[in-house]
Amino acid sequence: MYKVVDNFLPAETFNFIQNLTMEDQKIPYYYNNSVAVTNDKQGIYFSHMVFELTSRSELFEGIRENLIEKISDLFTLRRIKINLYPSTENLIIHNSHSDYKIPHKGLLFSLNTCDGYTMLEDGKKIDSIANRALFFDPSKPHSSTNCTNEKARFNININYT
Repeated sequence: MYKVVDNFLPAETFNFIQNLTMEDQKIPYYYNNSVAVTNDKQGIYFSHMVFELTSRSELFEGIRENLIEKISDLFTLRRIKINLYPSTENLIIHNSHSDYKIPHKGLLFSLNTCDGYTMLEDGKKIDSIANRALFFDPSKPHSSTNCTNEKARFNININYT
């Protein structure tokens, strides 16, 4: 079961989150040599861990106040991670994976529009469209992609119960 919400945030709030995560040159994005599983040869990505059991980034308060508080069914926050998938000449569909094995909820929030997408367990493709929220169970297998028509695909991955 999943739900897609377009224009999830008001324009001003979305612009704040987008600027905070994509335009600020001070954010350290860390290289990951595999996307879905260890030693995955299907691509790389960069990530910035904002929260994992505790705050790990100066971005936490801005994201909490402007995005997390909009999640009506959030009880316990588990992780917030910003993903940056670099553009390549060909679209790469990454191996299927689960974020955590235990059932939980997730929000994948698209920061920019590009030809990348998320593929759910049933094969449904959810396009990356700026300010789109995908609510789903990330303990179920799903796949990500990079993009070919922008410099990078950016999203915020939030895991919660």
